[in-house]
Amino acid sequence: MALLLIDQGNSNTKIQVRSLSGEILQATQSIVNFEQNQFLQSDKAPISHIALASVAKAEAKQWLKESLTKQLGSEVLLVEAETETELSMPNTKILNSYCDPSQMGIDRWLAVVAGVTRYPNRGIVIVDSGSAVNIELVNSNAQHLGGYIIPGFTAMIQTLYNGTGQVKVDRQPDSYSVEPGDKTLDCVNNGIAGAIVGLIMDSISRLTAESLAEDVQVVMAGGDSAKLAPLISSPTEIVPDLVLDGLFQWFNVKCI
Repeated sequence: MALLLIDQGNSNTKIQVRSLSGEILQATQSIVNFEQNQFLQSDKAPISHIALASVAKAEAKQWLKESLTKQLGSEVLLVEAETETELSMPNTKILNSYCDPSQMGIDRWLAVVAGVTRYPNRGIVIVDSGSAVNIELVNSNAQHLGGYIIPGFTAMIQTLYNGTGQVKVDRQPDSYSVEPGDKTLDCVNNGIAGAIVGLIMDSISRLTAESLAEDVQVVMAGGDSAKLAPLISSPTEIVPDLVLDGLFQWFNVKCI
């Protein structure tokens, strides 16, 4: 039997099939039309469970649930952020800083679940850098301390492009730098990188003071993580499927 994991975003949907023990049977793919996709039924094991984490609009979320149920004949488990989430490790639960967890994007919460599972008893800064940059702070007691949401690299460039007369940048660099620029292209690109990196470094400093930890672990995901990671002066790991890892951990504790 196999588990279908789905991370439905506003512009991209990632799917993965795992065995109930966690073995990845099908690598992550991004797809648009589920009804035309033959990938969903694993050759190694039939799909018996479906877990969906979605931050998409209500109609897109509902369409996806109905489409999956029609195609696979299995109930879709819709995962939402919680006040607390127990982990498979003994006596370990993550406490959410939100008074109303329903206001927190499930992708952010599952990234926290995956991060704490990966680095238990450690101060963690989790960074998911895509259309938006989500930053979460978790202390060594698995207490979520809150976070930040800011526009991603492309969104910041687009804002400058649309809102100014002469600050026009038509491309992003192959690698990021925070050095002062000597032409408009570099001033914009390096300035945006510096703003993002500066907030990450401030988060590390805040967490160090809060948890009294000298070595804060940074866990990164998202399309810009490979460019941002070299600029972070703390231990950093890139985990491309962080949300799906968290979704599996959540399912593993709740349903297996």
